[in-house]
Amino acid sequence: MQNGYEEVSLAFHGCTNGKIPVPTIGANGNWFLGTDDTGISANGTPGSKGDKGDPGEAGPAGAVGPQGIQGPAGPQGPKGDTGEPGPTGPAGPKGDDGQAADMSRVEALEEQVSKLSSDIKIKDSGISSNSLGGADTITVTFNKAFDNPPMIFCQASVGTGMLTTINIRNVTTTGFDYSNPWTGGTSPGAITTVYWIAV
Repeated sequence: MQNGYEEVSLAFHGCTNGKIPVPTIGANGNWFLGTDDTGISANGTPGSKGDKGDPGEAGPAGAVGPQGIQGPAGPQGPKGDTGEPGPTGPAGPKGDDGQAADMSRVEALEEQVSKLSSDIKIKDSGISSNSLGGADTITVTFNKAFDNPPMIFCQASVGTGMLTTINIRNVTTTGFDYSNPWTGGTSPGAITTVYWIAV
């Protein structure tokens, strides 16, 4: 001890010629003094996890990718409701004039019925023509109303004169109905003609 001070000798790692080396961090992450590894890590203790940052702004949209392969067709949906009827179409061209009614057949029928009995009096007669394939039931209206439903006699032909059978029903004081006949071998559209008399 000199002048009240104690002389202390200090030793430093890597100290040569009285020069103190500059501390550096080695490749292994420790503090080095010169070339001496102090064995002390230069890394501090990891801190606690920080708060989550705010989302960044959306980046620009990327380029449109190529079109994918078309998928299989889905199942067929249920049938929709029936639509409203369309407008009426324009009238067709006028057809050719038909042949005049053959009243001679009515007269012949009247003669045949009159021969059945002298008491039979013919009250009315007429001709009704309709196309096959049209209405199933045709209504005939008498030329005048009767007090009581009359008896109906008739004869019917189809097309070029082939005789056929019809059913008479619903005879009243003002008319009667008959069924539109269908004769084998006769195509739809042929004309059926009914010759009738009321007694």
